[in-house]
Amino acid sequence: MTMAFIRTFVAIPCPDEVRDRLSEFGEEILRLQPKAKLIAPFNYHITLAYIGQTREEDVEFIKSLLPQKIFEDTGPWDIDVLRSFSTHKIIYACGPRNSTIQALGDIVRRKLKQHGFSFDEKPLRPHISLARKAVLSEEIKLPAPITMKIFKPELFQSGIKIDNRLTYIKL
Repeated sequence: MTMAFIRTFVAIPCPDEVRDRLSEFGEEILRLQPKAKLIAPFNYHITLAYIGQTREEDVEFIKSLLPQKIFEDTGPWDIDVLRSFSTHKIIYACGPRNSTIQALGDIVRRKLKQHGFSFDEKPLRPHISLARKAVLSEEIKLPAPITMKIFKPELFQSGIKIDNRLTYIKL
């Protein structure tokens, strides 16, 4: 019997109102970088842990490890700038360090490690990817911050194409 594997990651979903506001910057990104590949707004999220190849039979257990509620005193995250990762050629939106996002990332990573799941252990740098195959020459300050409420993390599957578009599916 062969085991079925899927690619997974744990992320904080991006609320619709934030998706809508961030997607407005697509035109500006394309003006600055015409060859950029915009990421579909329905894929916007903040990755806490990229797990990668995961046995399908482990999905429910991994979901059970995720925090089921957010801390009572959770403050929002103010997204105020567009930047890029030059080595990966990704343009992203971000804001100042947020202790809630950091704490959620720490909890998720600790629980995954305790239960023997491997993940990409690069330091957590909360961001929302907006475009691929492009780099900004300098950061762009947003005219006004976009305030994002922090929701509980979810497990997603990546690598799915629907209508020839990369799509992340909440499991």
